[in-house]
Amino acid sequence: MISLLLLILALMMSAVVTRIGAIALEITGLTPDQALFQASSAFSGTGFTTQEAELAVRLPQRRKIIRNLIRFGNAGIITTMATLVGTLVASPQLVASLDNQIILFGVTFSKPILLLCALIFGVYAVQRFLSKPAVSRLIKEMVTQWLLHEHLVEPVMYEQVAICANGNGIVQLEICEKNPMLNRTLAETGISGRNISVLNVTKAHESVAFPAPDYRIEQGDLLMLFGPLNSIHASCITPETPTHIHNKDLLEDAPLALGTEAPLFSLPDQHGNFFHLADFIGKKHVILLFYPMDNTPTCSSQLKKFASHPDDIAALDAVVVAINPQSVKSHARFGSQINVHYPILTDKNKAVCRRYKAMMLWGLLVNRTVYVIDKSGRISYAQRGNPRLNEVLQAIHTGSGQRPPEPETPACTLSV
Repeated sequence: MISLLLLILALMMSAVVTRIGAIALEITGLTPDQALFQASSAFSGTGFTTQEAELAVRLPQRRKIIRNLIRFGNAGIITTMATLVGTLVASPQLVASLDNQIILFGVTFSKPILLLCALIFGVYAVQRFLSKPAVSRLIKEMVTQWLLHEHLVEPVMYEQVAICANGNGIVQLEICEKNPMLNRTLAETGISGRNISVLNVTKAHESVAFPAPDYRIEQGDLLMLFGPLNSIHASCITPETPTHIHNKDLLEDAPLALGTEAPLFSLPDQHGNFFHLADFIGKKHVILLFYPMDNTPTCSSQLKKFASHPDDIAALDAVVVAINPQSVKSHARFGSQINVHYPILTDKNKAVCRRYKAMMLWGLLVNRTVYVIDKSGRISYAQRGNPRLNEVLQAIHTGSGQRPPEPETPACTLSV
């Protein structure tokens, strides 16, 4: 039984190490999907494809992470094999121990089998809890802050590694029946207004370079697009109408819907002055940053990011406001330390956080969320986590909002 418990523990530790490795790789600039795949590949020693591997080991610190994952993976495989052999060797004793019985509610149970069932149920319950979006994001933030605080990983901007500057990149896109661009001309799609250029269209028997605005997109066309990757995904890949979400956890974790009238509030900032949202309706766009805690690496990085480009934000007729339940004194000290001068508001009783659906873990912690309130007073952008600054500014510039939920079936074939 002990050998079996050690086997389960080894498998659980393997999952933990792989997840930490994936977060570390994500900090260095890989997308979440790429980071998880590469961490799993390095740890298990399988599926490490050439093209993906080149991307994963392009930076020295990525090579260091991959190397450590391979080492831990080899040790984990050896440990798992040893415990598995121990389990097989101990199988006669395990079978003999099945006679060790206990009576519960008048029913006779084998103690080892009962213990094993309880262990499996416990692992399943923990896995279900940890897979909730809010919990998963909290764990990711805690691990990220630990990795950054201990200087185990240095963050790398994604666009500096895998794509061009300012979030631009090239996407090759095959048009399928669910694509929002299907049977529309390039002019009708409006993608030129979102700084997206069509470099080439390939059909079955021809190739059209830099097609004219009246070119009509048909099923099976292979488009080569250049522009902001977020805009390309929102405009050219995902359907324009959100699909129904069947996952209850995702529904509960969703922020306020786009187009919702923003709840008004008045809160004190780090200097003791009150910020009234009503004063900006009809005059300015308002970027709201809900963040969990002062003096943490991720929160500091996020607030400094929005303070680093005041001219770009002002040019869009927008202002930035951060909100957190901590005290005015704490915000004043925090703002001074990170050199942030825009308002950091104190929502002492968390009422505003709740009205903006920015709480998680039964109201114990603020759910990191970014909103844009347009001049009409409605939500025009809503995103959990820590989106890139140019994504938020692009949403203000184009008037487009949050990317709709991922469809249950792929909308098209994509390669970057």
